[in-house]
Amino acid sequence: MLGHLKQLQAAWLFLPALALAADPTARYSVISTAPTNAPELGYAPVGVSFEFWAFPAYFQDAAAAATKQCLANLHTLSGIWPLIRIGGYSQDRATYNPDATKAVEYSMSDPLSEPVELKFGPEFMKLAASYGGRVTFDYKSYNRPIASGAGVWDPATDAQSQNNWIEEAGKVLLLSDFFQAGNFIEAPPTWGASELIATQNDSVKSYVRSYAHHHYPVGSVRDLMSHRNITDSLEVFRPEISAATAAGKDFVLGEANTAGSGGDPTVSPVFGAALWTLDYALRALSIGVKRVHFHHSRLGDCPNCWWGAAAVGAPYYGAVAATAAVAGGAFILSADGGASMGIYIVYDSARKPMRAVLYNPEFFDGSKTRNKLIFQLAGLTTSSVTVRRLTATSATARSDQGPGGGVTFAGQGFSGGSCLPSGDEVREELAVTGGTATVVVSASEAVLVELQPSTAP
Repeated sequence: MLGHLKQLQAAWLFLPALALAADPTARYSVISTAPTNAPELGYAPVGVSFEFWAFPAYFQDAAAAATKQCLANLHTLSGIWPLIRIGGYSQDRATYNPDATKAVEYSMSDPLSEPVELKFGPEFMKLAASYGGRVTFDYKSYNRPIASGAGVWDPATDAQSQNNWIEEAGKVLLLSDFFQAGNFIEAPPTWGASELIATQNDSVKSYVRSYAHHHYPVGSVRDLMSHRNITDSLEVFRPEISAATAAGKDFVLGEANTAGSGGDPTVSPVFGAALWTLDYALRALSIGVKRVHFHHSRLGDCPNCWWGAAAVGAPYYGAVAATAAVAGGAFILSADGGASMGIYIVYDSARKPMRAVLYNPEFFDGSKTRNKLIFQLAGLTTSSVTVRRLTATSATARSDQGPGGGVTFAGQGFSGGSCLPSGDEVREELAVTGGTATVVVSASEAVLVELQPSTAP
């Protein structure tokens, strides 16, 4: 069951290449008890976000079966339904109509455009309430003012608007620890939780549950899946996380994905984006982010979306792997020691190591020789470990254009249109010799290693 995660710290060391192989070797000594500074994972840390106007299409139209099954797969792995967020810039233009008979009503002159004005009604709320997990509504009453003549909108003006609205709404609703504040897209520190919190009195903060920011790193496949780039791109949020933590609140990424506006068709749907999803989620959690909501926009025109009506995209496999990685854990810690590869160790509630995630971010495009990285995990107490592999034929492979890309997690794919698992699950068993397991990870590949018996979901 997915609770909080614990991750172990590991000392790392590059060893000389083996005598008969050119593959580099990295040795990690797994510490037996989670360090006290290991971040505690939040509830359902791998989340989903739906663009406001597009949300009903995911749950009502042709993609409804895939949506329900794709979310159910994540529930099966973790024991908890992913927390979904409903919001986005289209909510700025939305008006509630209590007499509306449809979830959303809008018109567009161009079918590939976005609705400028839309109305939502009771059916929208009922649809959200029908979901088995928790839902966050993102009402952007203050974030992106579009009124004519709104004047200067700077951080100070925005903070005043947010604080006034939160306090007034909180008093009316009689709800404390309820609102998610922030939801900025511009980079901190000019815009961010630390700037906003500094303007809030105790009354305003009493109504706030969490602070959020949006993040779309953008870049080529090679650049996105680089572990160092992922690490560097998230460093900007450390002061924001610290400010939220000091205020006794969570910090979440309310929207995140490889690129905004539905994604980049040359980058977002490929296997490298799946590896980015896994590494990005775990790295964010390991610096104290409590949840990452991966954003989904227009159904059918969304390269970075996890699924559609007819196919399951490669990024979904990364989400499955990330969910499996944190399932049942309590704390997480990145243990790469600044190296170019990724390593995370997950600890259970007793602060014992239960799972390792090993990531080889070397870009492989399917040509020439596929290099390998040999990880040696030392300090283990079991006689064997089991491995589930996130792999494909290359970093540019796709799962939404037929089976040729070979995108799988633990040997399985997900059928287009239904999102049902297909194929037999593959769990590799590796011997532990002298407390050490040797795990080979190919370029553009990641693995989950179970360090305890019977902990894998």
